[in-house]
Amino acid sequence: MRLGKAEVDGPNFLTEFPVKQTLQNLNSGATLLEEVTSPCARPGQLLIRTAATLVSVDTERMLVHFGRANLIDKARQQPDKVRMVLDKVKTDGLMPTLDAVRSKLDQPLPMGYCNVGVVLEVGAGDGRLTFPFDADAAGWVALDPDVDELRRAAQAAPAHGSGSARFMQGDARRLPFAAGGFDIVFFSHALC
Repeated sequence: MRLGKAEVDGPNFLTEFPVKQTLQNLNSGATLLEEVTSPCARPGQLLIRTAATLVSVDTERMLVHFGRANLIDKARQQPDKVRMVLDKVKTDGLMPTLDAVRSKLDQPLPMGYCNVGVVLEVGAGDGRLTFPFDADAAGWVALDPDVDELRRAAQAAPAHGSGSARFMQGDARRLPFAAGGFDIVFFSHALC
């Protein structure tokens, strides 16, 4: 049974780890690896510390080809955007619209999109949401105030092929973890 106590110490990933990001310039087609400003979570947002990311070769190759294309070829590849541009020309005029399009193409686009990280599940109960997903995470903590539910979940884990989950008793209103300890936090059917 993997019932444990909360770990409250650890590095502050916002200040101790450099943040690098793969970017695609849609204007020139250049692919860059840049050090970027550490992100901050704003109210109503979730900050995810990525342990790994998936970069799809086909998707990213398409973006590289798109970025290297001239403006006419880019328009041919995205007829829906052409309609939006034409509508903008009608309302804003030609030059402001061209400036807006060039500005949009000059904004680097982050590459990669499938995050793998450490997950905190609040209100884990008997583990019914833990078991299908914990194998895909770099780490998983299932938190619930009911120690009996957690014991049942921990005992059932091997039968479900669950191996990475840690089951911990705790209260969602007073999470016993240091800030930045998890990449994803979710809850379902949990009442405070």
